[in-house]
Amino acid sequence: MFLLKILFFFVTTLLLKTSGEAEYCKKILAELGNAESNFAYCATTHSVPVEICNGCKKEYDSMKDIFVNFSNDVNCTSRYFDKDRVNLVTTTEESLSSLWTKAYCDDCFRNENIFKFNEKITALEGCIGSNSKHPCESCIGDYKDLNNFYIQMDQHNNGGVCFDIQDSMNRTRTKWSKELKCCRREYNMLLFTVAFSIVSFIFVLFYSGIYFVTKRQERNHGILTNEDPLLNTNAPSTSRGVANIRRNTETLPTTELGNTSPSPERNEEVVEASSLQTKEQQVAIGYSKLNDDEENSSDEDNIAYKK
Repeated sequence: MFLLKILFFFVTTLLLKTSGEAEYCKKILAELGNAESNFAYCATTHSVPVEICNGCKKEYDSMKDIFVNFSNDVNCTSRYFDKDRVNLVTTTEESLSSLWTKAYCDDCFRNENIFKFNEKITALEGCIGSNSKHPCESCIGDYKDLNNFYIQMDQHNNGGVCFDIQDSMNRTRTKWSKELKCCRREYNMLLFTVAFSIVSFIFVLFYSGIYFVTKRQERNHGILTNEDPLLNTNAPSTSRGVANIRRNTETLPTTELGNTSPSPERNEEVVEASSLQTKEQQVAIGYSKLNDDEENSSDEDNIAYKK
């Protein structure tokens, strides 16, 4: 009987402890859900203009603290972590934390960057408000101070500047350049003039070279096409052509004595020689006609001159 009482007490204590741990985990889980909801609401309402880092730091810190306590409890993690394929508890917390990370919110509070930036931008806005007629001349010092501070911070962090500061600086630059029209760009006309002169010189040199090369080719082509072989002074005269034909005719091979039936090879040579003679005679006739025409034309010119 005594053993039964001890066993009953042990089982009851274990059940109460298990029930208490379950209730504790449910309570922490509910607190985590509320903290995540508060941070999501804060981030949404501070989206334009962007003030997620400076406006929602309290909600983010509360969410992270509750999640750390929840994840450090073994009983709670065994109940709610890695129990399904989506793993909703850790996935939801990681999604909200990534929003904070992508906005580089930790940089806002490093070296008090957000407070220094807010002081400088407040001074600029106050100057613009008090000098509404001539804000560009009166507030150029405050604007340069703010802009230089942002550039130094951007170079130091390799572009990872707090997104609250990035958005505020972009809006300030837009207001300064477009609304107030204080951004006056100075153009270097000397560099433009030098570049334009070089390009123009190359252009003129290129087309001048093409022009002279084309003219030279046309001149050479005209010299070649104007030559006439028949009127060339180096062409053989008619008498010389006739003499050559006679000499070729006298040197033609004849059949050997005593051979009444020449061989086929001899016949072919005779035919070739006769054809060559015929062609040379035609050339000679052409030269003689050309000389006759020239003599007739000269006689006609002399008769016309005498008349």
